[in-house]
Amino acid sequence: MIRKKLELVPDEESKAQPLFDTEQAYQEFQVSLQQEVKGELDRQREARRQSEERAKRCLIS
Repeated sequence: MIRKKLELVPDEESKAQPLFDTEQAYQEFQVSLQQEVKGELDRQREARRQSEERAKRCLIS
């Protein structure tokens, strides 16, 4: 098997750049993302619960 180097831009060297300047910046991003996602998941969970309750009431009546 012949291995070839993937070139994103032909004849240009790609240099990886860190997304965050410091470990602390990464930690802050991680915490804020978790809080944001948790809030959305909680809202979806509650909406699903309410929908299931309505469906059960419709089936029972």
